[in-house]
Amino acid sequence: MNLFEIRETVTESLATSNGWMAHSSYAILMGKARELMAVELWPGFKENAALMISRQKNTDNGFTLLTHKAVYRMIKPFFVDDEVIVSLNVSSVNHLSFTLFAEFINSVNQEVCATGTMSIVYASLDGRPRRLPEDIREILLSVCVPTEKKDLFETTKEVNGDHNVVFELKETITFHLTNAEGTLTHTQYPVLLSKAAEMMFVKKWSDFRQDAKRFGEGRTDFGISTLFARRTSYVYKKPFYFADEVLVKIRVVDSNSSTITIFVEFTNHTTGDVHADGVMEIVYANSNGELAEIPSALILAIS
Repeated sequence: MNLFEIRETVTESLATSNGWMAHSSYAILMGKARELMAVELWPGFKENAALMISRQKNTDNGFTLLTHKAVYRMIKPFFVDDEVIVSLNVSSVNHLSFTLFAEFINSVNQEVCATGTMSIVYASLDGRPRRLPEDIREILLSVCVPTEKKDLFETTKEVNGDHNVVFELKETITFHLTNAEGTLTHTQYPVLLSKAAEMMFVKKWSDFRQDAKRFGEGRTDFGISTLFARRTSYVYKKPFYFADEVLVKIRVVDSNSSTITIFVEFTNHTTGDVHADGVMEIVYANSNGELAEIPSALILAIS
């Protein structure tokens, strides 16, 4: 039984140029579902949001929910006009945090097209972790449904190794990238990684720009395929704020005929501190989601 669900129609604002729902949109929809669930389930959550928006960080009454880890796995694509059911459950609870598990379901055929797992830390308005209030913890425990289907959080350190940085993107945080607390929202990390990865492929692989253009035009008669994120995993360590400069560093840790795996660090350009890191597994597929062999020229270009 599902604890909470929302329904969302895939619009062009949530999709890529080829009509697929963008991988960053899974983070957006899961974030929306968790907030609406909290409004319904969590006494005082709506009033607390007002404290966050007013930036009353010195109050002892306010709290925030910090995303510490997140994993998204794409099984098959959603397209523009598809209706997505985001089905949410609490899968574990302890004294400092809790974990949510989501299934992204096609409302027409009831197929699970993606899953998401999110570890959330309870914190003060200035970002310091705090113990979950016992009444809230009891509420979460009462609805907790441990599931064997939940995604495990892989450690990003294991895939980092000694691989060289192959591409960097520098981005300044503007207001539209931040949340009510003034920090870079967790949904923007997939956006920045996607931007950096696409720019890397444009720079290093001459066929990528033309293939992506024809793919976006719906030109499937040439057997055109392009690159898609099948799995993304993020670990958030410390926040970025308005006007911070983020340096997105990409390392290719594995590449073969079926997948490309990249490791990314989100670094503060001024201090050199790593604020978050992540892993993205990329596949090569046609417009129907059928996997194809990754061109050897691409593998060579990013090696």
